[in-house]
Amino acid sequence: MDKLWADIDSAFDDFPFRDPEFPLSASPVIVDTEKGTLFGDLTMAGGPGTKGTLILTPPMGDGDDLASLIVPLTYAGIHVLTFKPRGTSREGEAYSMPKAVDDVYSIISWIVANSGPDKVSSAGLGLRLDPSRIALCGIGDGGANVSVAACAESSTANYVIAVAPGNLDAQLKPEVFAKARPSMRALKEATLGEIDMEAWYDALTAADKERLSVIQQAPKLVDKHILLLGAKRDTVSPIATCHEPNARALRAAGARHLTELVLDTDHLFLTKRYALARQVITWLRTEGGF
Repeated sequence: MDKLWADIDSAFDDFPFRDPEFPLSASPVIVDTEKGTLFGDLTMAGGPGTKGTLILTPPMGDGDDLASLIVPLTYAGIHVLTFKPRGTSREGEAYSMPKAVDDVYSIISWIVANSGPDKVSSAGLGLRLDPSRIALCGIGDGGANVSVAACAESSTANYVIAVAPGNLDAQLKPEVFAKARPSMRALKEATLGEIDMEAWYDALTAADKERLSVIQQAPKLVDKHILLLGAKRDTVSPIATCHEPNARALRAAGARHLTELVLDTDHLFLTKRYALARQVITWLRTEGGF
């Protein structure tokens, strides 16, 4: 089995077999919390044995959530859990990044509570969840920054993949943010009010901004395993103003397990999706034995 996993290119090849006892499968996830109900999906890797789980944190505005990683990750033997944060699927409740961090905690708790040989999916298949191997992954402010914040505060999730995170310390300075307001208002108008980034940022308190800042949270990430991925041609979270300051802060704090990588692509890694999948899989295997 070990040789088989090593021999396939998870980012490109189709899965070589179907184990009738432990097949590749998907199961809905419903998490009831004091703050509301979360809905998600668990895509489960095939093969026996417990599996590490990667939680994909959706970005602001429910945009590109890196779903292209799901197939290669599951082919590589890693479960993937996706979910809808509060405020993105129900009327009457506004989205916020702090609430998204709390939602990630709820998803982590669900994984821990459903670990063990007796836990099965809605289809009666073994979940095979390993609570010691939980990774968080997201892109941009709403995905990467939320994932980093949750990892910094969690005692359970010790791995985080931050894809093009923002530098909120710089982005939310009044003079900088003022220049971004017109484009945010245009986006709100184009989406008939569904994506209101201006309102989401304006609602952040000083404590929220500190919580969501990679730079401010760096001291809490010293013992965490961090993969910081930047994009050379990123115009949303530019290397010079976002990736490099975040990396400097993590190094200055003494991060013991920091891997830093910049790929020659755009903010969404649209021209490097296979490379992104390979880097994520390699890092998870090397850093955490996923």
